Amino acid sequence: MRKIDKPIKHIYKCGIDNMITLITTRVDNKNFVMTSSTVAEVSHSPPILVVSISPERYTHDKIIKRGAFAVNILSIKQKTLAKICGGCSGRNVDKFEKYKIPYHISKGGLPFIEGCFANIGCKLIATHRYGDHTIFVGEMFEAEVYGERTTRHLLLSDMKHPLPSWLYNFLRKIPILHKLKRTLKL
Repeated sequence: MRKIDKPIKHIYKCGIDNMITLITTRVDNKNFVMTSSTVAEVSHSPPILVVSISPERYTHDKIIKRGAFAVNILSIKQKTLAKICGGCSGRNVDKFEKYKIPYHISKGGLPFIEGCFANIGCKLIATHRYGDHTIFVGEMFEAEVYGERTTRHLLLSDMKHPLPSWLYNFLRKIPILHKLKRTLKL
């Protein structure tokens, strides 16, 4: 294999593929949701997951306040839901209400999105700040699994953007352009 010298940020363009999830929590009888592609298993015994979230995200502080979160692993059929939940902030809109997101409250009191491959409830056991993100460490305490090994979950590569990456990355950095992005359905 031939080595290609590129800046480190290009590593994400070489084929690393993460599953797309919706991270949910519930505080004061209100549900919060955000799209994430940074979830990983850390341990089998006890069962522990990590999710990386920017402190700028509205859901970040809600998870800390609640002390629990759910990882909703999206099916390939839920691409639109991933875009909706990643396209606006919970500071400005109640996504569950506005987009009529189907869910039920789990036994542990967390919003589980319906139609997912799986829903996993996690008790927050630690947080660690690294760079511009916080790593949330959660011990799994409940799960509902609907998919099978033959069912494919949604991957980051399924979310290919119609814009060139340089333009998409530029638009992401300018908050006022998010409205334009939604208007153009990009």
